[in-house]
Amino acid sequence: TFADGRLYCYGEGKGTCVLAEATPDGWKEHGRLELPEKSKHPRRSGKIWTHPVLAGGKLYLRDHELLFCFDVAGK
Repeated sequence: TFADGRLYCYGEGKGTCVLAEATPDGWKEHGRLELPEKSKHPRRSGKIWTHPVLAGGKLYLRDHELLFCFDVAGK
């Protein structure tokens, strides 16, 4: 997902989300977080397939029945 000039990349393996800036000069990481809890439901191919969603300064990450909301608004 792309917002405010940065990429929110949600890894399909561990549920890690990385905030990065991608420019012609390279990739610059600005932060990362990992889901505080993982679903107990079996995943197809063992992966997390949902996309990160940004709305109103909030980042929403889902893993099956679990939904997490993180405040990412710049202050």
